[in-house]
Amino acid sequence: MKISLTQTFVNSDDSLAVDNITNEFITLKQILISSLLAGQDDKIKRYDLFRDIKKSKVGFVTLNVEDVSFLKKAVLECQPTLVAGQAHEMLENEYVAPVEPVDYQVVNA
Repeated sequence: MKISLTQTFVNSDDSLAVDNITNEFITLKQILISSLLAGQDDKIKRYDLFRDIKKSKVGFVTLNVEDVSFLKKAVLECQPTLVAGQAHEMLENEYVAPVEPVDYQVVNA
């Protein structure tokens, strides 16, 4: 399944969550990377997923169901409730590519 890594988090007041260091919106990619690096179990699996997510330059990553489940557990272990809940929802939604506008030509009959 494809997961969009560019999904952004919101604060409890529905404002967009901003990274205090970079002043950029916090994305699913950032949360997954920090969660994978914080855990202590199955370090090789964590590193493999970290590497795949980190090197993704297209805005999404393709994962199998087991990897998505592993990521959900990793986030639950080390993130606060608001972040964990949003990440869980984001990991449930498969990536859908934006629809490109179609350029229609009008033909006179």
